[in-house]
Amino acid sequence: MSSFRIDRRSLRFRLLAWLSGIALLVAVATWFLHGILLQDLARDFLGERLEREADHAIEQLQQDRLAIPMALDSASRGYQIFHHLYVLRLSGDTSASDDSWQATLAPLLDEADDALIEVKEGERHLLVYRRHFTRDGQPGVLLVGEDFSQVEAGLQRLHWWVAGIAAGLLVLLVTLNLLAVNRGLIPLSRLRD
Repeated sequence: MSSFRIDRRSLRFRLLAWLSGIALLVAVATWFLHGILLQDLARDFLGERLEREADHAIEQLQQDRLAIPMALDSASRGYQIFHHLYVLRLSGDTSASDDSWQATLAPLLDEADDALIEVKEGERHLLVYRRHFTRDGQPGVLLVGEDFSQVEAGLQRLHWWVAGIAAGLLVLLVTLNLLAVNRGLIPLSRLRD
C-alpha cells in the first residue's frame, strides 16, 4: 500500500487541496502586488532623479548668461547617454533637445504646477518633470524627460523572473505540504486497517 495514494473523499486530499489552494492564492496575490509596487518604486525613483536634474539645469541656467538654446544644447548633449530630453520656455522662446518631442510636450509648458507627468505617444512612454523658475525677472518653464519604456521593459523582465522563482518555491511548498500531510495522517490509516 502506497503512502501517496490519494482518495478524493479523504481528509488527506482535502488538506492538500486547501493548503495548495491557499499557497497558490497567496503567491499570485503577492506577485501582482510585487508588480504594482515595483512600477511605483521605479516611477518615484526616476521622478526624484528628474527633479534633481531639473534643479541642476536651472542652477546652470541661472549662472550661465549665454543664449538659452546654447546652454540647453550643451546640457542635453551631456545627458544623451541617459535618454534625457529637455524642453525650455523662457521669455516666450521655446527650445528643445529633441525637436520631434517639442510639439507633443508644448501643452505641458502651459500648466501652472511643478509635477511629474507621464506622456505616452505610440510605443514610447516618457516620464517628464516640469519645473517653473524665474531668471532675470522672466518666468520660465523647464521640462526634463526620460524614456520610461526602456525601464518598463527591464521591470517586466524582472517581474517574470520573480514569477519563475515564485513558481519554483510554490512547487516546493506543495511538495512539502504533500509530505507533511502524508506523514501526519499515517497513524489514521493504520487505525483504519
